[in-house]
Amino acid sequence: MLPRLSAILLSTALFFGALHLYSLHIDFPIAWHPDEPGKVSQILNDSRNFHHPQLLLEATQWATGWFDTPPTPQETVQTGRWCSAVFAATAVYALSWVGYATGGVIGMALMGLIVGLCPPLFTYAHYMKEDAALAVGVAIGVLGMAATATAGRWWTQLIGVAILGLGCAVATSGKYVGAASVVSVLLVPLIPWRHWTFAIGWPLVFTAALAVGILAINHRAFEEQTHFERSLEAESEHSVTEHFSLTMDRPNTFFVDTVRRQTQWPATGLAATYLLLLPIGLRRRTAWDGFIVLYAAFWLTILSYSVIYFTRYALPAVLGVHVIAGLGAIALVGVFRRWSGRAGGIVALAIALVVVVVQGRRVLIFNRQFIVANDTRTILADWVRNHVKPGEQVLAENYSGLGSADVPANIWMRTGAAELGSVESLRNRGIDYVVVADFWYERYFIPQVKPADGAEAGVARIRAFYDELFALTPVFVAAPRVKQEANTCPELRVYRLER
Repeated sequence: MLPRLSAILLSTALFFGALHLYSLHIDFPIAWHPDEPGKVSQILNDSRNFHHPQLLLEATQWATGWFDTPPTPQETVQTGRWCSAVFAATAVYALSWVGYATGGVIGMALMGLIVGLCPPLFTYAHYMKEDAALAVGVAIGVLGMAATATAGRWWTQLIGVAILGLGCAVATSGKYVGAASVVSVLLVPLIPWRHWTFAIGWPLVFTAALAVGILAINHRAFEEQTHFERSLEAESEHSVTEHFSLTMDRPNTFFVDTVRRQTQWPATGLAATYLLLLPIGLRRRTAWDGFIVLYAAFWLTILSYSVIYFTRYALPAVLGVHVIAGLGAIALVGVFRRWSGRAGGIVALAIALVVVVVQGRRVLIFNRQFIVANDTRTILADWVRNHVKPGEQVLAENYSGLGSADVPANIWMRTGAAELGSVESLRNRGIDYVVVADFWYERYFIPQVKPADGAEAGVARIRAFYDELFALTPVFVAAPRVKQEANTCPELRVYRLER
């Protein structure tokens, strides 16, 4: 009884700790994220475009009513961001129970720390975007798999299957790609039955939980079925064709590189440790032990068939690596515990300290970068006010944030600076400064990215523009301390065009 009570208290603390951390500094301007205004418009108008499933929007719609949120874009987007923080914190809560199922209270603590201090999860919990909604569905599904595999009775196995079905429903309602999570049900037939009732009942329980969850969250899609089907078809085609005339091979290695960059060495090392220890004591292993590795690899494979070059899409795979890292930490502690309980405790404490120092430090840096005063767009606006004369012409990319800044110069806002032609043509137009943002221009130089069919000449012209611009020396650079690979703190360069 005492370990279970300790686990309840610890998991609750992990949830509220993660929620507090993930909801810090969510007050940055709505104009800084190009996708959030469209979502806010749907909330304020109580309408839907069905570009994504409905979990994030329905949760935000409910939260704005419950908290009596003022019907302004900024207040509404902050409520939506808080919902994302709740989703991410719930993912930490669910996965901490996976740690408990495999390693007791110490396993819960280690899994909670490793997942809770995952820098990409922290980052994407701050936006009114669907990434955290997908993550919580995947996390609940993983909890369902672990609960089913480790349950001691047939009826607790059925509860595990119900949680698995609910997780798949939530993942499907988070992002359309979340429907791929249904493959996790393949684990269930591999689990030994506790009773024949389980063998008969689990398909019904899984299907019921899946169907009820999807219907409850996405009821508007069924009420506006024609609109939903058109949007689903358009989004599905978009994910496998091109984005801004750029595409990638199918499959590609873009998301493998992303997972490698976004996973710090403690998580990478612990995940590798789990893979190394997996063959040891093979007879004592269950289907769950190997399936979780295959499930993470499955997500990475699915993602590799997308041609959209956004690093945030890799979050399910990044989260999977951190879950495997948590299992690796639990397994490593178990190895030392066989020698002595004291040695196991020392190893657990050492792992926790390393995770807090390394991953926690990265999260703290990212947290400071979310503060409006520290954001590179605020720093850029201050520089423009102090160095650009009234009436001077500034061509700025949208991600620079100058479109919503109060500055004395004449600002020409464009998605990309190359839209107005070559650098020489900008001089001829009287442009004095050009401001570019890495979150826009870097996509043209990603190794895996190539022009879509028929767009070769246009993409070549854009790349040539940036090559010509970057041959100049910037007069000012606003750069983050650590690159976040998100809409926060883009690196901004200012070039003076001398005439």
